[in-house]
Amino acid sequence: MQVEYAGQMTNPVVLSVAPAAPGISSLAQNGRGQGAILNQDLSVNSAARPATRGTIVALFGTGEGISFPTLAPGSLVLSTPYPKMAGPVTATVGGQPAEVLYAGAAPFLATGIAQINVRIPTSIPAGDAIIVIHIPASTTTKNVMVSVN
Repeated sequence: MQVEYAGQMTNPVVLSVAPAAPGISSLAQNGRGQGAILNQDLSVNSAARPATRGTIVALFGTGEGISFPTLAPGSLVLSTPYPKMAGPVTATVGGQPAEVLYAGAAPFLATGIAQINVRIPTSIPAGDAIIVIHIPASTTTKNVMVSVN
């Protein structure tokens, strides 16, 4: 890719293109540590406000790839049907399979922000657990945690 500005071209840069490159947002805004996750009661997940086993948490992130139906970039996701991620979306919490109830556009936020609702496994130990999302051809890093009680 090259950019032209005021008649001048930048040096060419090679960019990688992938069908998806998912990432879960973190509270520290660096993709590590405590995730930007809402508990089922809409409180922000933390060690002080952990998710109860068996409840649903909402994760937020980007890089989900193709969603259907498509919306214009930068528009707000205001009406149903909300765009859903293409292909199967799976999750693990603390290495255990977790039920994915929704994977698609985050309602009432800008396009490009994904929301994934996951049920916390009932057999998971209390404490911080790594949460990982798997979508076709890609997986999130193992750097984001959810607090569980």
